[in-house]
Amino acid sequence: MPSMILADTFYTNFLLNLEQNLNSEGTFEEARMVAFGSGFGTTGSLSESFDDLNWETFPVVLNSRFIQNLWRIENGFRQTLNSGWNYGPRIARMEYGLPFSLAVSHLHSTFYKQVKLLKPDVLLVQDLNLFSPPQIQALKRHCKLLIGEIASPLPPNRFLRGYDLVFSALPPNVDKFRSMGVEAYYLPLGFDSRLIDKFPLVERDIDVVFIGSVGKLWDTIELLKAVAEHVPALQIYGPISRELLHEAGLLGNYHGQAWGNKMFEIFSRSKIVLNRHGAIVKNFAGNMRMYEATGMGCVLLSEANDFVNQLFIQGQEIVTYTNYDNAGQTAASLLENPEKLKMIGEAGKHKTLTSHLYTHRADFMNQRIIEKLESL
Repeated sequence: MPSMILADTFYTNFLLNLEQNLNSEGTFEEARMVAFGSGFGTTGSLSESFDDLNWETFPVVLNSRFIQNLWRIENGFRQTLNSGWNYGPRIARMEYGLPFSLAVSHLHSTFYKQVKLLKPDVLLVQDLNLFSPPQIQALKRHCKLLIGEIASPLPPNRFLRGYDLVFSALPPNVDKFRSMGVEAYYLPLGFDSRLIDKFPLVERDIDVVFIGSVGKLWDTIELLKAVAEHVPALQIYGPISRELLHEAGLLGNYHGQAWGNKMFEIFSRSKIVLNRHGAIVKNFAGNMRMYEATGMGCVLLSEANDFVNQLFIQGQEIVTYTNYDNAGQTAASLLENPEKLKMIGEAGKHKTLTSHLYTHRADFMNQRIIEKLESL
């Protein structure tokens, strides 16, 4: 049976909340199960999907000092130094940081020990910003294949060249890797099939919801203002400045942060999920929210572009807007037509559950990985 380590990082705010609720007397495996059953990220779902494909997987939250400390203790290593832990990403950027990164008890040395001990056939890294070229070469000595997966802006080129195979939900990223001589494939994001039966069917009492980040340098706040003018009951969640929301007249619409299972519980009650992509996507589409919303049976309301029809049928499986005022008008119009709202929500859910699950993504990845291993 081939083996795989899947390594990812969690957002700091979510991770802090998660670690506060973990049992300090628990085991590494118990803590890991809680983390990867939290509804956050993609690693838990991908790991189980590869298990079903007869892989032996070992998913890791790279930046969880709490969970990684449990592993260190259970495997005979001393606990990590608090002062050194937060400097992992900075050390990775140092040209001569390799010896230091493997000596100090922080995330790099902990992960290196895991890879060295387990010696996996495949190491799948889902945060390409963490490992410098020397660190990549050190890790490759203890695995057969180093794979990357990324759906965000790329780090400097020197962080990319050491990978044997890369998957990305952004076609420009795929083109970039191929131009550097790295084998790469387009792989959309998807929906975690474990969530399908996790939330009971309830009345959808939230008309329109937005869950995400809003910054002063983005114009998402203008989108939210426009939608709120047409749907005053708009609910907003995320790591958003209250000052910014107050300036926009949206403080009354704000309900705090929602991560993981809490976010999906909100989606299970929502009729419409408002979405927009960051500037990195340009004329492409396919952020996590598209699959999360449709997978939960909501009507996805996202910006129109040429690429979206490759994923969903506009007007049948999702709804799109051409400008911010149009987004508000479209949301209000849909709410006045419950039958159409239900029809689109069900069609979008059907598309996601039949075409956009992480089980589908793992099938594709598995084929490419096996081919690569066999060519070694």
